[in-house]
Amino acid sequence: MRIEGDKKMRIEGDKRNNNLDYQLTTFTVLIILLILLVSISFIILSSAIVSAQSSPQVSFCCEKTKTGAYCQNSPQEACDPAFRSTPTSCEATSFCKRGCCYDSDEGLCMENVPEEACKADRGIWSDQPECQIPQCELGCCILGQEASYTSLQRCKKLSGEFGLGTDFRRDVQDEIACIDIATSQDVGACVFEAEFVNTCKFTTRNECNSQKLGGKVSNSTSITFYKDFLCTAPDFNTNCQKTKTTTCLEGHDEVYFLDTCGNPGNVYDAAKADSVEYWTKVIPKDELCGADAGNTNSKTCGNCEYLGGSICGKAENLKKPTYGDYICQDINCKKTANGKSYRNGESWCFYDNDKPTEDSVGSRHFRHICFMGEEMVEPCTDFRQQVCIEQSIGGERGVKNLLSGTGSFSQAGCAPNRWQDCILQNKSADCKNEDKRDCTWIPIDLKDPDLKKGLTGQLTGIIGQVTGGLVGGSGGGDLISGIKKDEEVGRCVPKISPGLQFWDQSASSQCGLASQTCLVRYTKGLLQSDWKCEDNCECLEPTAKVLFNKICTQYGDCGAQSNYIGKFTSQGLEVTVSEKKDKEEVETEARQPAQPGGGQAFGGPSQAGTFPAGSNPTAPTTGTTGSGNQPAPPGGTGNVIQGMIIKSYNTLGGK
Repeated sequence: MRIEGDKKMRIEGDKRNNNLDYQLTTFTVLIILLILLVSISFIILSSAIVSAQSSPQVSFCCEKTKTGAYCQNSPQEACDPAFRSTPTSCEATSFCKRGCCYDSDEGLCMENVPEEACKADRGIWSDQPECQIPQCELGCCILGQEASYTSLQRCKKLSGEFGLGTDFRRDVQDEIACIDIATSQDVGACVFEAEFVNTCKFTTRNECNSQKLGGKVSNSTSITFYKDFLCTAPDFNTNCQKTKTTTCLEGHDEVYFLDTCGNPGNVYDAAKADSVEYWTKVIPKDELCGADAGNTNSKTCGNCEYLGGSICGKAENLKKPTYGDYICQDINCKKTANGKSYRNGESWCFYDNDKPTEDSVGSRHFRHICFMGEEMVEPCTDFRQQVCIEQSIGGERGVKNLLSGTGSFSQAGCAPNRWQDCILQNKSADCKNEDKRDCTWIPIDLKDPDLKKGLTGQLTGIIGQVTGGLVGGSGGGDLISGIKKDEEVGRCVPKISPGLQFWDQSASSQCGLASQTCLVRYTKGLLQSDWKCEDNCECLEPTAKVLFNKICTQYGDCGAQSNYIGKFTSQGLEVTVSEKKDKEEVETEARQPAQPGGGQAFGGPSQAGTFPAGSNPTAPTTGTTGSGNQPAPPGGTGNVIQGMIIKSYNTLGGK
């Protein structure tokens, strides 16, 4: 019974334990489920928060960014507002389409470049991303003993930088073949056996073979090329030995030694004539005597430099070198036509009048060139239809710069003389616009004290003749008193006067354009016996004639002046005084506009044709008239011109 009771108690105890375990397990599962639900909720919530906080921005295609990059996919705020942008990929836009950018200055072709980026670098853009355009056609550019697989324009650029002629080979298909050509241009000693004697020829690798050497070779298997070695190298054991003989080589500026086989050695350097190393390998010229110095007329150094003003040539008796018969000859120009010295390659302007802006009748512009020690002359177009323009590159000129090979370098050329529309310009800014014309503005200011400086030489007597009979004198009038303050008073004339064919009628018409007219007003009171000049009195002064004559001479071979050989004539200038007899005549003439080919009117209020109250238009008057547009006699200055017409009238003033 006890056993059964114990057993029953044990069974009930096991049941209770099982129930407890079940409850614990259920509770644990519930706890795990609760934790899992909380975790999932947290993950979902976090994901939503992160998603809300980090939603991606819209990407824009910037034609140019604020940092200067072109066609970048960036946030909108990174785009340069001065350029285009759109909310899409740059690959889908038209303004970021990629193509070929060709640099015409450098001859370079760049693939896959946006159009705007190409224009920013001043390139030429085409819609060929792989640069399949004629300008970018590649070929082999031979640069002496070097080569580059590049475009034709790039080849020209590189050749110019190295001072070489352009050698561009279109038939070379790839860079490897181009490199092979370059290596074949290597120079050195070609050692071979001829008539059972070990001999040598200094040549290129390409020429060192039995076919090129011809019948000289007795054993073709013995031909060997040694790059950058001379035939006199001791290790070759050839029959070519050093000498004291020199020579000039075609295509080279320098003087070279020769060996006994007729092969060139190194550049002539008397101090190394017996050096074994000097006769073994080729030594670059910049490692030898007088590098970059020119060595003009040097007896010991043959390192000539064309750009430095010297080149290999036969030595004169008084300039014999230490060894050989050749020397670095001077190819600069000394004591030229203008008394100055110039370097080889320089050009300069030469004028019959010694000054570029003072051209007398018959004068002409010339371009002089220094070439290989000779002064050559190239005339510009006659009748000064072309003018010479000169510019120096660098510092000031001088013998010191000439000898050192540094300093300025003068360049000149003939350019068209654009004088034809000068007379049509009424404003100084338009007149002096050098992009369109070659003119200068002459202000009309008869009170300018500098005008008296023009009363010199033979012109003084001429001006006295044309003004001696004029009435009146210094007055209080002002030539430009009738002109508004903001208006310019002057004449636009050619900066360099053109030459004229004095035998042709067109010459007279051209000179007639410079004729001038000035009205001078006089008054006299009822109780006064003398006339008094009131307006434009400066027109009666000699200085006025100087100004008007200057205008005449600038229009062409006109006015009173000397020709290019110094002969002076006054037949091109005429100033006459005319007298007006009634008011109607004065008013009519004063109001007439200037006619093409005739005189131009200028002056103060007198030109308006009005008279003061109480004036007497029938009072005696004086004036001047100019005429005589006839060709000058042979040997004269050119064309006669109406220099100026001074028209004066007198008025009676009353109280």
